[in-house]
Amino acid sequence: MSRRTLLCSSMPLVLALGAQLGCSARNAPPVPRVPTDREQILAVVLDFFEHKIVRPVPISTFLVTDGLDRLTRDAASRLRPVITRADIPVSNPYVTPPGHLVLSRLALDVDSATVEAGIGPVAKGKPGEPSLDCGDGFTLFMSRNAAGHWQIDRHTVVVC
Repeated sequence: MSRRTLLCSSMPLVLALGAQLGCSARNAPPVPRVPTDREQILAVVLDFFEHKIVRPVPISTFLVTDGLDRLTRDAASRLRPVITRADIPVSNPYVTPPGHLVLSRLALDVDSATVEAGIGPVAKGKPGEPSLDCGDGFTLFMSRNAAGHWQIDRHTVVVC
């Protein structure tokens, strides 16, 4: 008897035994999806803005800029809803509504990353008048620690 014949002939026995024990490939629990580096980085960024800055703010939505790459947009969309400036109704009194994190850039290397983001709210200026309000801009410099987790090493803030 060949090895192939032995394997194929024993397959019904394996399936029958599995059925008796209540096992089934269809009932197997799904394998949890491992978050991408971008998702892990953005989760740390959200935690930073929601808990660790001087004026923490709950982030309900990512407001992404036109230059942001597709992989980062996709990662952001798995954490919070994602919109662009064009999605903000003209009637909204804000350029950056409260609770929106403006995500401008995520540059990723193997074990380091840089994120540029900003928070508001930023009110629209009056027609014909320039607005001096631009919210708070942050550049976050991150690295992967020895345990493999992303962390913020330092950040800069631009307030106008």
